[in-house]
Amino acid sequence: MLRVGFLLRLLCATCCGILLYLAFPPVSVGLMAIAGVACLAVLTEYCRARGAYGYGILALWMFFSLHFSWAGEASKELLPQIALGLLEALMMAFAPMGWRYLSEWKYRFPALVYVCGGAFVWVACEQIRSMVPFGGIAWGTLAFSQVSTPLVRLAPWGSTQLVSWCVVAIALSLAYTWRNAKKMKVIPAMSCAASGITIFCVPWFIPLPAQASTGNVRIGVVQGNVTHGQRLPSNEAALSVTLNHVKETEKFLPGSVDLVVWPESASDLDIRTTPESMNPILTQARRLGVPIILGTQEYTTQGNIRHRSNDYVVVMPDGKIATKYSKQHPVPFGEYMPYRDFFRMFSSSVDLISVDMLPGEQPALLEVPLKTSEGARTISLATPICFEVAWGTIGSEAIRAGAEVYVLPTNNASFGRSAESAQQFDMLRFRAVEYQRTGIQVSTMGTSGFVYPHGAVGKRTPLWQSASFVVKTPLVNGVTPAAQLFVVYIWLYTIAGIVFFARGWWIYRENPPKKKGKVARAGGGRFRKKIARSPKNHGHSKKKK
Repeated sequence: MLRVGFLLRLLCATCCGILLYLAFPPVSVGLMAIAGVACLAVLTEYCRARGAYGYGILALWMFFSLHFSWAGEASKELLPQIALGLLEALMMAFAPMGWRYLSEWKYRFPALVYVCGGAFVWVACEQIRSMVPFGGIAWGTLAFSQVSTPLVRLAPWGSTQLVSWCVVAIALSLAYTWRNAKKMKVIPAMSCAASGITIFCVPWFIPLPAQASTGNVRIGVVQGNVTHGQRLPSNEAALSVTLNHVKETEKFLPGSVDLVVWPESASDLDIRTTPESMNPILTQARRLGVPIILGTQEYTTQGNIRHRSNDYVVVMPDGKIATKYSKQHPVPFGEYMPYRDFFRMFSSSVDLISVDMLPGEQPALLEVPLKTSEGARTISLATPICFEVAWGTIGSEAIRAGAEVYVLPTNNASFGRSAESAQQFDMLRFRAVEYQRTGIQVSTMGTSGFVYPHGAVGKRTPLWQSASFVVKTPLVNGVTPAAQLFVVYIWLYTIAGIVFFARGWWIYRENPPKKKGKVARAGGGRFRKKIARSPKNHGHSKKKK
């Protein structure tokens, strides 16, 4: 029979996952991330290390399964959504397990080790799941939930790693406060609570890095819209999307813009080989006298296997392709199918991806020649495509290479009315603050909009509507510490987290929680102590001769 305490812990773990979900769109209450992590940390105090891992899996599976609702929307099946959530939970659950190890630290500064070390362990888990398997997925990183809190001001100094670290450090400080309060240790409890509040408030007083502007550019942003539910399986459907964007571009008057940006997959037909798609685009480029940047596909054949690349190209008014960027990080199970025959045994949805996408090799940077009101010049745009906004390596590489504006082309048509586009827009807000650039998201059917370098939203369009607007943005050429040192941060936080986890495991192994009487506790979890009994205690009697 299940014990009441066990059931309560299961319920608590489920609530932890729901709190984490509430921190992100569509709800977007960033403080819920702190509450969710804090509750999970308190829960680990009432179980052994393997129990902390198990409850962590449940809590994080609940979070990721809800957060990845767009995976079920895209595949029209629940299994991919649940499987993806479980995979991420299995990796992230090592964090609460590490907290349980570190809670047994009894040497110098146990509170400091628990809070700081536990935060490093969490961030290390985030970094690892962002790299493996199949290139990883960074969606659901805690830092992206903090775009409306003071912690986002740390982004230009320490990127997602520092912001996530602070979220977890605050939460663990609150959990340690609870531990001391239970023992009536008032001063340690107040000290831990004050530490958490300080970490949260201090970013208000940290200035954002100063960036020099070298001029301004007027960028026309076009959201042409897609027929709801349309998957673009035919040339006619693909061409209709292109013509929708042409129609919306017609609203711009000559001289009103210096550059026009269209979204990813504005033409699923290769405009370099398909005149019926290229000609309407050229007509608008010549009418306005400015380049049009848009997403298109390039199809290639290697042997008997057909592949494609996801390109973002600059179409000049004279019809030339000035430059292009090919997506570096295709999404597994979305843009290519690894181990296709194996996964087909579980779902026929694998065949929805009929042509696998190949990764590009060049930085997400476009050099665009312009004739502006300030004279002729070439500007540089950072142009990660769609899901690439979640990987800081791609954006920071473009910023270091000289990108002056951050543009995110995306196609969200497969995700219905899920929160995927809103989650992506919050990531754009984070990157705008991190790189101190104007951030522009341009989608086929929404959400499109732009964000100021301090994180405020300047414009945001609704879903499944046509829209267009002009952004006058400064051109910035400075490099923030986060962009300059991003790769260093990855290894620093990952190695630190692994070291703290390993050290905590060793201490837990060498000095396991002490047993008390017939029932022993390991952080509150109960297990039976074996009682050695003599034959007399067993009730054995001597045999009569």
